Amino acid sequence: MTVRRVLEREMAYAAATRLTEGELAELLATIEGMEATYDDYGRFRALDLAFHAIVMKASGNEVGLTIVRAIHRHGGVRPPLATAASRAELGETVAAHRAIHGALAARDAELAAERISSHIDAAWAERKQKPRSAAPHAPARGRPSMSQ
Repeated sequence: MTVRRVLEREMAYAAATRLTEGELAELLATIEGMEATYDDYGRFRALDLAFHAIVMKASGNEVGLTIVRAIHRHGGVRPPLATAASRAELGETVAAHRAIHGALAARDAELAAERISSHIDAAWAERKQKPRSAAPHAPARGRPSMSQ
């Protein structure tokens, strides 16, 4: 996860000054979509990945984007979450995305980098505490599109 954190931190830093108003709106739409899909983990995950893909693409770092996509494919996915604690964890992910979006919208590159780094560290710490499902969902392939 260190590689992913370092790459996404640098890409968020670069994206802060490059994101268009349209891309900022797309990021906000992914956050709003995540809030509406707590009971559909597959859709929630697709929106989560879309959020990160928008930031990474806006950075202009195609090599970093390719590496992080490979990490996402091989990083595993938790099984559907249904407990109250799980919903709370999804809420924490949404809150982290809102905080990242706020920094990006303010064009604060350092804050965006710090927030995405903290978000990735927290998600990784949470994942390490939970056993993987015996039959995990197939990881998403490619960049989820908001237009699909």
